[in-house]
Amino acid sequence: MRSLRTLAALFRINLLLRLNFRFDLSISFIIALMPMATLFFWKRAIGEGSMGVFTDEKFTAYIFVIVAVTALGLSGVANGLTMEIRTGGLSQALLRPHHPLLNSLAVALADITFGLFFAALFIGGELLFVGPQGLAQDREHWLLLPVAMLGALIINFAVQVIIAELSFFWESALALWPFYLGLFYVFSGAFVPLSFFPEELRRIVDLSPFPYLTSLPTELALGLRSVDDGLSALRKQWAYVIILIATVLVLWWRGLRRYEAYGG
Repeated sequence: MRSLRTLAALFRINLLLRLNFRFDLSISFIIALMPMATLFFWKRAIGEGSMGVFTDEKFTAYIFVIVAVTALGLSGVANGLTMEIRTGGLSQALLRPHHPLLNSLAVALADITFGLFFAALFIGGELLFVGPQGLAQDREHWLLLPVAMLGALIINFAVQVIIAELSFFWESALALWPFYLGLFYVFSGAFVPLSFFPEELRRIVDLSPFPYLTSLPTELALGLRSVDDGLSALRKQWAYVIILIATVLVLWWRGLRRYEAYGG
């Protein structure tokens, strides 16, 4: 209970910080818009016809929904936690009564709150330019969507924490973040729908966590996956959730021992 009160207080602080730094808000909006340029290129390629499961109308809906989902995942957790570790700020955080990662979680929740604002704009765009007929029409898909979205947000948070934790062992660990973002945009469906990939490449990509970050929630929201296929994908997604959370805990334990041994 005490941890929840602490988390709520840290969340309010981080939310106010983001309101004060409006420039960061503008940058986040621009980053969220990035996939739209590539996706509109594919829309022009489709023209008035269809490509796979996509008609012109369905692809327009895809553009708005996947950008909305991507906006929810924008966060500065990796940068903030890495700076704490590399500059020695973690030493002060360790003296506080709450776990240092609680602040990282509060940062992520504040970023998600801003992401909800952007996501609402893009979903509004979908309803304006396509209408509700572009979205899934049955209850089952909408019941699976929150589970997929929660799993995606946990994976995104865990990956960022893992990258930051690597700075316990490697001074340039943050250099992995742009590399990860490049893989994310290509293999998560943000720049190109995964159904456009060759079958062999698609099978390889499905073994990674990237399809479960934006593509899975988007395809469920649009009804592009069957319910059975969605359930199968959710099992894989949550297997990644468990693996990545376990990795966060192991790296934190080992990294903290190294940090203390070197007088961090």
